[in-house]
Amino acid sequence: MIETTFVNAVDAPSLALLVPVVQRGLKHRSTDLKKKAATIVGNMCNLVAESKDVSPYLNDLVPILKSTILDPSPEVRSQASQALGSLVKSMDEAQYEELERYLLFTMKSDSSMVERQGAAQGMGEMLGASPVTRFEAVLDELMLQCGSRLPHIREGYIACMACLPVSMGDALEPFIPKILPTILSGLSDEMEAVREVCSLARHPLNGGIVPLTLRIR
Repeated sequence: MIETTFVNAVDAPSLALLVPVVQRGLKHRSTDLKKKAATIVGNMCNLVAESKDVSPYLNDLVPILKSTILDPSPEVRSQASQALGSLVKSMDEAQYEELERYLLFTMKSDSSMVERQGAAQGMGEMLGASPVTRFEAVLDELMLQCGSRLPHIREGYIACMACLPVSMGDALEPFIPKILPTILSGLSDEMEAVREVCSLARHPLNGGIVPLTLRIR
């Protein structure tokens, strides 16, 4: 399936065939198969003719992807996060808000850095695929938790902020003056993990990658 070239839009009957296959792939032990299955979900949603056609399958796909974004493999987490973002356009507000609450909560997890960073990637991809009003609604919460006294919470939330330049692209530009001080402050954080995620905050420009600071005018 990963090697298939789709020449037509994916419709409801096609999804009925595809979804059970990718579900099985996402549950597989193989890291490579999970990564490929997550890639297929993202591509499948981008090719679907009507976003409402995906809605009946959200209850099957979202719980698996919530688990897959916490996978030990960074590549699996990345692909699963992108797949989760691709499902956003098929969600109603209640479904989106439930997933948002889950990710914001998991970004505070004190049990595993992998869980925090997986949730941060998922949140970043969701915000990148959503109307900017959704980012505006959650920005104050992100900023507040980036300044938490608990280092693992700072790390989880700043990891999300570091994902936004790539996932949101130019839509983030009006907010850079507000979030840049948080990123710069994190570069001198006492926690090494916080410093590392801050150093990853980059912004795509002219086909390349340049530091986020260069977007300030």
